[in-house]
Amino acid sequence: MVFNAELEVNRVKSWLIDWGKGLNNFVVGISGGIDSAVVAVLCSAVKKTYGVMLPCKSSSESLSNAQLLIEKFDIMPIMVDLSSTHEELKSKLSEAIESPLSVYPDGNLKSRLRAVTLYGIANQFGGVVVGTDNKCENYLGYFTKGGDGLVDCNPLGEYYKSEIYKMAEYLDIPEDIINARPTADLGISTDDESEIGFSYPKIEKAMRHLLFEEVLPAEKFESLKPLFKRVNELHSSTEHKRELPPSCSRK
Repeated sequence: MVFNAELEVNRVKSWLIDWGKGLNNFVVGISGGIDSAVVAVLCSAVKKTYGVMLPCKSSSESLSNAQLLIEKFDIMPIMVDLSSTHEELKSKLSEAIESPLSVYPDGNLKSRLRAVTLYGIANQFGGVVVGTDNKCENYLGYFTKGGDGLVDCNPLGEYYKSEIYKMAEYLDIPEDIINARPTADLGISTDDESEIGFSYPKIEKAMRHLLFEEVLPAEKFESLKPLFKRVNELHSSTEHKRELPPSCSRK
């Protein structure tokens, strides 16, 4: 089926209007990447939207791309540099546990600091935090629990990365953002695809097959076994991220 970017952009806008009834504003973390750019532009089209830049030892490219977006669209800018806050908390944690934080806990700490900041702003202005994760990230659990996974709604959660690129082109998102390598900007890896182990187009191909949206020819299936194995492993091992915390039943 051919993806109709105009139709889907209007679908998400309508959904945001309906879901956001009675809310004062939307708060979106602007990373300089394509997902947050599309979310912020869609949100700003229907309601006052704060675009929050949260550098934390981030690359200059990420910050300049975020500023490009803010300048082009009707988004209220807020900048909170978390670099020194992260360094201080990291130091205190390392001292308390008598061990330096390893790469993944340190990266997740950055994501959780950003979530705390976004909710502080949303609480202050009577708004809600809008998530920016896509369908691939949700399925693979490629988000931080209590970090970028902690949001009030996730409008692009049912859209593949390739579809978000098409929406970005339709919305006239700056090319520097469209062409930027997808990265969580947590200092764990240079980009998403390196950390996951496969490109987004390959991940999408596997997901469409696994979710019965498309069927791959048998001759292609054999060569893609490592890909299917990786996708299944990530999905299974991160199930807890997509579920509510369990409780002891009294029944």
